[in-house]
Amino acid sequence: MALAGFITALAVMPAWAADPAPPPPILSTKDLWGDLPPPPPETIIVPEAGATPASKLEYVALSPIYFESGKATLTHEGQQALDAAVTYIRKHKTIKRLLIEGNADSRGSVRYNDRLSDRRAEIVRSYLTVNGIDPNIMAPIGKGEHVPADQNWSRDGQRRNRQVAIIAVQRNESVTAQQD
Repeated sequence: MALAGFITALAVMPAWAADPAPPPPILSTKDLWGDLPPPPPETIIVPEAGATPASKLEYVALSPIYFESGKATLTHEGQQALDAAVTYIRKHKTIKRLLIEGNADSRGSVRYNDRLSDRRAEIVRSYLTVNGIDPNIMAPIGKGEHVPADQNWSRDGQRRNRQVAIIAVQRNESVTAQQD
């Protein structure tokens, strides 16, 4: 009896349901990129031992400074991280620039988060300046929620996005020494 019902259902099924659509065509790289070359693979090339570094500059990410939600005031842990950054910056005289990138999580409006990240970057710049770091080498910028360090759908991800990143741009001493 059940088999008869199944056969009856097949007989009244529309034609489009019985024949699945053909699979989409397989695209080649040329179809995706046109005449442009494909983007490079996202890999890191590690130079062989003894190889000469290609750049005179290196970028060193210092420990991030985390903030509480909706605030641009330094926490005790944030001050400790900044004190460690001050020590590193004073020790490395080859630092040419400090990129100070303020970030925010996605809670709140985009406009609010843009302003909040600007204030966070400015607080870090002020702290470094008060502690003797040359303000002329600092470039503070607020990135709002536009360039998250982590996903924003969990509380942990949001917490990690409430930060200021400090990137020290310094001369690569091994390249400089080899060229002298």
